[in-house]
Amino acid sequence: MTHFSYSFLGTDIVLDYHKMGLYLLYLSFVMSLFSAFEYFALFVEAVEHKNMRHKRELESAAQEAGISLDASSDPQQTVYEEKTLEVEV
Repeated sequence: MTHFSYSFLGTDIVLDYHKMGLYLLYLSFVMSLFSAFEYFALFVEAVEHKNMRHKRELESAAQEAGISLDASSDPQQTVYEEKTLEVEV
């Protein structure tokens, strides 16, 4: 029934539902592509933001520990930790 043309509510306007359906399908495809690109761009932005925040936290931790920023990436650098343990009796 959708492959035929029908008049629009008793007027002289004739609607071809098959063509209208194809146009709507093409429109939804294009909108889906735009949406996919937008989601991908937002994902990349979120990952970059997370990496920058993680880098700042590592730099801050290295500074608090008294390690130079160049030495913080050296795996051979000796690291000393101070831990405080509180016990309730």
